[in-house]
Amino acid sequence: MKRPNQVYGFSLLLITLILISCSPLPHLNVNYRMPSGTEGLKGRQLFLVVEDMRSDKDILGPGAREEFPSFSGNLSFSVARESEAGFKIGVYELLGLYKEACRRRLENEGIQVVAAKQGSEPELRIVLQEFHLDLVKRTWKARMDYEARLVQNGDVLAKQMISAEGERLKVMGQGQADELISEIFTDTMNKLDLDRLFQQAGLKPTG
Repeated sequence: MKRPNQVYGFSLLLITLILISCSPLPHLNVNYRMPSGTEGLKGRQLFLVVEDMRSDKDILGPGAREEFPSFSGNLSFSVARESEAGFKIGVYELLGLYKEACRRRLENEGIQVVAAKQGSEPELRIVLQEFHLDLVKRTWKARMDYEARLVQNGDVLAKQMISAEGERLKVMGQGQADELISEIFTDTMNKLDLDRLFQQAGLKPTG
């Protein structure tokens, strides 16, 4: 027979676990759905740089901050292909998440991403302009903007401005926020037209 102190201790532990499981997570979940790879740019090399030029460095607006009081600023990142469920890659700060997602998108097209500048290979520079989530009158609202620049020897040869926004009604928990963030992130990442960038830059195929 359990003693009263043991019962009390077990009950306290159970209540603590329930409260932890119900409390907001310290990060948002971003599930990136990559397009089918074509390898149409196979043989090319790029050096990848991500810059943060956001005027507002806060990911969450005031309404969203109330829903995520313990938000760490980190984002849990997972990758999926087409109809697959996807798999978790890790937890990143915003710049690290963009760099990992861009690297996978480039390699999906057959491009080799070099770890360091080795010569005159072009550089893909992703310049973040906005990454924002807020909750306004029980509606999640998200917007993301960035500019992709193809640079060689310090000269900007081509660029694309990419943006998307959306909203989703809050029902319960953080599920709708995660879904909205994932949809907008996937949309903006897959809008990047790598073929067009190279064509605008006048760079000839290397393969």
